Amino acid sequence: MSNKTRASAAAVVSAMTVLATAGLSAAPAHADLLDDVKSRGTLRCGVMLDFPPAGFRNADGEAAGFDVDYCGDLAKTLGVEYEVVETPSPDRIPALISGRVDVSVAGASITAERAQTIDFSRPYATYPWVVVTKEANGIGAFEDLASRTVGGVRGTLPEIMMKAYSDENWSGEGYKYLSYNSDSEKNLALDQGRIEAFVGVATAAAATVSLPQFSEFEICCEAPFDPDIVGMMVRKNEPAMLDAANAFVAEQIESGRYQELYQKWYGLDGPDVPETADAVLAPQG
Repeated sequence: MSNKTRASAAAVVSAMTVLATAGLSAAPAHADLLDDVKSRGTLRCGVMLDFPPAGFRNADGEAAGFDVDYCGDLAKTLGVEYEVVETPSPDRIPALISGRVDVSVAGASITAERAQTIDFSRPYATYPWVVVTKEANGIGAFEDLASRTVGGVRGTLPEIMMKAYSDENWSGEGYKYLSYNSDSEKNLALDQGRIEAFVGVATAAAATVSLPQFSEFEICCEAPFDPDIVGMMVRKNEPAMLDAANAFVAEQIESGRYQELYQKWYGLDGPDVPETADAVLAPQG
């Protein structure tokens, strides 16, 4: 190849490189989720609607509850409308990751395992734990569960805590645990006698035992677990949406709206909540 040919080839390669670089520079940046939500004009919230009074359908079939109001408040803060997408407990994270929802406002307990898959906002509520049973089952204390059949929703914090506690304290005592796909299935199992009790947050338990179809249910006692601290869930690598969720939760607490909604739906003063999800995930000394 002559020197002239080599020079021409080099010039062509150089020109192609410049064009390719220019093309990459001119490519539009990928819009983040928050931009998408604002452009769309609608925030899609994943909410459990079988978990009153946090989420349920009212007499008119409309979504209602503490988490639904939080979704509406977040949408208002962002200047958009909101859409509630029903997500039973096991579907909360899949719905988020697949993009069917933009944010999950569904009483998700802040756990290290979940934090590997999604990002948590700062905690937006906290709840103590109790045992729900039937009077006929003769359960008067948490330790009575050692020889009973207990149920819960698959993959939830109560299931994780009950497994850890029973493995450590009730080995060989006749304890049995059954998993279900939703709170509705779990409640039906207790009603039909397939399980004898379940552990749930006090606020939701109080709402459940007040329902006419579960008139035989009762709260027998407290469960010896740390309070349930819940956060909104956001897909990973969406820092703008996570920052917006954190700022929103902080404003709800500082403005008194958190207390207002806790009183509205639970009839109680809202307990204090940690300021960050990291404070919940940090190892306890």
